[in-house]
Amino acid sequence: MRTRLFAIAAGLLAVGAGACNFDITNTNQPTLDDLLSNPTRTKLAAAATGVIAGARGGIQALIWRLGSTGREGINLSGNNQPDFVEPYFGPVAAGGSFGGTLWFDRYQHIRSINVYLAALGNAKDAAVDPVQGLSTQEKAGARAVANSLKALALLYVVETRGELGAPVDVDRPLNAAPAPFVSEDSAYGYIVGLLNGAATDLTTAGATAFPFPVPPGLGGFDKPATFLTFNRALAAKANVLRATAKNGCGGTKATCYAAALTALGASFINPGATTPTGFQAGAYFDFSTAQGDATNSLSSPLNEFTFYALQGNETDAQLQTGGAKDQLDGDIKTLTLGENAGDTYKSVDPRTSNVKVRVLTDARGNAIRASGALTFTALATHDDGTYSEITVTGTVVFVQDGGAWKIEAYNLSRSEKPAKAPAASGSTSPTAEAT
Repeated sequence: MRTRLFAIAAGLLAVGAGACNFDITNTNQPTLDDLLSNPTRTKLAAAATGVIAGARGGIQALIWRLGSTGREGINLSGNNQPDFVEPYFGPVAAGGSFGGTLWFDRYQHIRSINVYLAALGNAKDAAVDPVQGLSTQEKAGARAVANSLKALALLYVVETRGELGAPVDVDRPLNAAPAPFVSEDSAYGYIVGLLNGAATDLTTAGATAFPFPVPPGLGGFDKPATFLTFNRALAAKANVLRATAKNGCGGTKATCYAAALTALGASFINPGATTPTGFQAGAYFDFSTAQGDATNSLSSPLNEFTFYALQGNETDAQLQTGGAKDQLDGDIKTLTLGENAGDTYKSVDPRTSNVKVRVLTDARGNAIRASGALTFTALATHDDGTYSEITVTGTVVFVQDGGAWKIEAYNLSRSEKPAKAPAASGSTSPTAEAT
């Protein structure tokens, strides 16, 4: 019996060795070759989601490492000494610390983008396959988003390497020789070229929607026309960085500065913004605790003491020309009724006033700054018996200083218009004599 069982087992192994292949494709997770050889609308949409999500990879390290190098903050986690020692004392080591960080992840992301672009180029036209194919406009829009994110990834690389430059011709086979380094100016030139080419593609895309969803951080840029404003903001930054590089812009820095101003004018940035909403306009990386998503490691509990901002920046910061006192002197007609108010106004009665405050806290939950959006109205009585309504609106930024709140910055405007006489009332309201 034992002999027969052994013989059967040996026979099964012999058959299996000659006829079975255990390298079976996982149909629930398409392979790279499948994406490149048969790029359907569904597969490309999934790949695009990965490309967009990959743009945020390593962004926390970028923020705190550059913050440490620029003496803006410090990492006191204590579990990895190079995180503290390298940016403050040096030397910068290779491998996974400052030398390798912000390099491997960015080029891995760029390779993913190049794969996506290759697959996109192999996609069928919608005229041939109305279900899984893409139109010319959809391909242009998708290509523009991918190349804009590729430019952003290279921006991070060059910003952290400066005069060393960086490889840009990296769309090569895995067994090919490494791409050569190019100069800092050439790298920025390549980035600007990517962004300008993407801008042309976005114009081609027109009003056609992207063939993939976008995350909340790009919610305001989910159409080719609006994404173009984000693309132009990146182009403005790239041109400024190129102008400030050694031998930047081919030696004609004014050309890059002019290009930056042109791009800035076509971006989402509003130089006349005066409200918190206006200041917050733009794209951002979003994170969550949802299954399969990434969390933000810079968002720490209040009882975790890891990342700190260096308070010396506040006291060492250079003041604007003239300093705050001159600014207050120049705004005297906005903040008050003027030095000769008594010649015009008999009294001023406060009316409705509103203040909406947002408070910024440190890691321990202590309030350190506050931003107040305010509206103040008052009814002024003139010496000639007429009335006017005075309105002051704007934003005031407060900072904690020795237990007291002080005004750090403000942006206020005052308007005045004729008003009717107040209705007779049995009650009295507080009145301020104009002086």
